[in-house]
Amino acid sequence: MTKNLLEFLFSKRILVSGGNEPTANQFEIIFTLSSTYNIKIIEGAEYADREMVTLASYMLGRMVPEPFYTGFPESVKKLSKDEFLYDQLLHYALTYGLGCFGTGSKHSVFEEKFERLAFDEEVTPLEFRIIKNEAALPLIFEMADEMMEATRPLSPVQYDVLLTLIREHGYKARSCASKNTAIRLLADTRDARYAKYINMAAVIDLLDEINYRDYKNENIKKLNLKNKDRKFITAILDIMFADGKYNVADCLEKKKVWCGLLHHIHYVPKCEAAKIFLSAVRGKTERSVYSDFEAALAEGDVRRATDVLRDYKGASALLRRLDHLISRCKNEEDIAYVLDRLDSPGIISLLQMIEKYSAPDASERTFMFTKHSLLKIHKETSEEVQKRGTYIGENTAEYIKMALIQMLGDTLRARLGRVYIDEDMKSIALPIHEASSMGGFGALPRGSRIHIDDMKKIRAFTYWEKVDDVDLAVIGLDELNVEHEFSWRTYARNKTEGICFSGDEVNGYDGGSEFFDIDTEAVLKEFPDMEYLIFTNNVYSGVPFCDCVCRAGYMVRDKLDTGEIFELKTVKSSFNVNCESTMAYIFAIDLKRSDLVWLNVADDSDSIVGATESVAFLRRYLTATDALNLGNIFAMMAKEIVESPEDADVVLSDKNVKVREGAMQIRSYDYEKIMSIIEAKM
Repeated sequence: MTKNLLEFLFSKRILVSGGNEPTANQFEIIFTLSSTYNIKIIEGAEYADREMVTLASYMLGRMVPEPFYTGFPESVKKLSKDEFLYDQLLHYALTYGLGCFGTGSKHSVFEEKFERLAFDEEVTPLEFRIIKNEAALPLIFEMADEMMEATRPLSPVQYDVLLTLIREHGYKARSCASKNTAIRLLADTRDARYAKYINMAAVIDLLDEINYRDYKNENIKKLNLKNKDRKFITAILDIMFADGKYNVADCLEKKKVWCGLLHHIHYVPKCEAAKIFLSAVRGKTERSVYSDFEAALAEGDVRRATDVLRDYKGASALLRRLDHLISRCKNEEDIAYVLDRLDSPGIISLLQMIEKYSAPDASERTFMFTKHSLLKIHKETSEEVQKRGTYIGENTAEYIKMALIQMLGDTLRARLGRVYIDEDMKSIALPIHEASSMGGFGALPRGSRIHIDDMKKIRAFTYWEKVDDVDLAVIGLDELNVEHEFSWRTYARNKTEGICFSGDEVNGYDGGSEFFDIDTEAVLKEFPDMEYLIFTNNVYSGVPFCDCVCRAGYMVRDKLDTGEIFELKTVKSSFNVNCESTMAYIFAIDLKRSDLVWLNVADDSDSIVGATESVAFLRRYLTATDALNLGNIFAMMAKEIVESPEDADVVLSDKNVKVREGAMQIRSYDYEKIMSIIEAKM
C-alpha cells in the first residue's frame, strides 16, 4: 500500500499490518508505540509490525532540530529585553547582512546552558487500531465512495487519496456529486467518462483547471493550449452535444470566454445541437438568466426576480443571491415571498448561509472563496462600500438565520434512529470548508474547538528543511479588531509573561524549528481586551511551502513542563504545510474561553511576513461552532437522543466507548462519513 494511503489511515487512527499473519516481537513494537509515541493499541495488537513505528515517527515528528534558543522556554524567560535586541541584531547582521547562512543553526550568544529534567507529565494516550492489509483497501474504497457522494470540493489530501485509488488500485466511482471533483479528475486522468458528472457550463471550469495546472496561467482569456489539450476539450464538447447535455442559457453568462475557447480550439460543430449552441453564444440577442434577474431587480420587481432565479437556476442559486434579493425587498411580505420559494435547497448551501447570517455584515465586508486549493480573500474597498446596494441589518439577518435553521431541521428530521451525542462533539465544526485545508494527524474541521485545561499551556511548533527561513508568528486580535504582533522582530519591546518565543531561526535549510508557548491566563492578565491569538506560518525565504518540507502543529504541556522541547508524547496535531503559497494560518486560541480553535487555512498569498495582512476575516471560522456543530446537526437528524452509547444506533464520539453490534460510531475526523450522512438523499 502506498505511503499516502497509510498516512491517510493514520489520520483516522488506523495502522495497517504489512502482512496478514501475527508478527514476531509484538511486545517490543507495542511498547515502543506506547512509550515513545503515546499510541495505545485498542484492537489488532497481534498484527503490530516495525513499519508502524516508522510511520508514527514520520507523522508525529522525528529528529526535530533545535530552535535558536536551545533552552527554550526556561532560558528565554531569563533574558532581558536588551539581550533579545542584541541577539536579534547580531543574528540578522550575520545572516541577512553578511549572507552567512551556512549549514546548521546559529544560536544565541547570551543564553545560559540549561539542563532538562526527564519527561514527567500526565498525558492522555492516542487510541489506534490495527487492521490486516487485506482489509485496508476495501475500507479506503468505502471512504472513496463517500468522497464521491459529497457535493463539496475535496481537500488536497482527500483528492490525492482518490486519485491514487483510481490510478493504482482500479477504483471505479459509482457517482460523483461534486462538479469540482469531476473537473479535477477529468484534468488529471483525461478519462472522458467523468464528463457525465458535469454540465456544459462546467467546461469553462475544466478549461480554467487545465490552464492553471498545466500552464500556470490564471488568465482564462489568454489561452495557449497544446494540441493534446485542444483535442481533449473538443472531445468533451462532442460528448456533451451528443448526449444533449447543454443549456445555452447557463453558458451565456460567460459568452466572451466561450467565444475565445471555441476560436482557440478551432471547434467545428458535428451535429445540429452544436450549431445551435455556437450560434447562440456568438450572437447578440440571447440573454442569460442572470440578465433577466438583474433586469427584474432594476425594475423593482423582487418577486419576478425571485421567480426567474428559482425556476431556471434552482433553490440553491436563489439561496446564494439571498442578500441581493432581501436588501431590495420593500416590506415583510416580499421577504416572506422570497423565503417561501426556497423549497428544497441543497443542504450544503443551507449550512453555508446559516453560517453567513450568524455573522452580520460589517461596514467593510470580506469575501472568501476557494480556488485551486487556496483560500482567496477580497476585502471590500471604500469605493465598493459606497456603491454597494446590498446591506442586511442584524435583526433581518437573525430572522433569516432562524428561517433557514427551520428549513434545515425540516430537511434533516429523523434521518437517523437513536443517537448518542458526546458533549465534546458540540465543539466540533462541520467539515464544509476543507478545500483549502492541509492534511495530517490531528487535523479537525475548520472552526473546531478544543478546551485547554487550566493547568496546561499550548506549545505551537513548526519545523522545516530545504529552505532557510520559515517564520511562526502570533497575531493578537482584540474586541475592536485591532491587531497586535508577537514575533521575534517585536519581541524585544513586547516581552510578556504569557507568550514565550524560541527565537527566529534563519539557517534552516538542513533543518530549522520555531516554537511558541502560550499561557492563556497570563496573557489575559496583561491584555484584558485581547480576544484571540492567531498563529501564522510563512516562508520568509519567498518560496511556496510546496517547494520545501514543512510541518506544523501543537502540543499540550504542563505550565511547568519537563522533557525536551519537542516531546512526542504531547503532540496533539502534526500536519504538512504544503500549499502553493507562502502564507498559512495554523490555528487560534480563544483567550476568553480558553479554547484552541482549528484553522488550517492555505491562503492565496505571496506575503513573506505574517503580520502584514489582516486576520480579522478569520472571525467567520472562530465562531463557527456557535451556530452549527456536529452535535446540533446530529440532534436534528435523530429520531431519539439517548443517554448511553449502548442504546444508540449511531454514536457520535471520539472516545473508545462500548457500542452495540450493528451500531455505527462516528468520530470527529470521519469527514467522509459525516458528509455522506448529512447529504444522503432521502
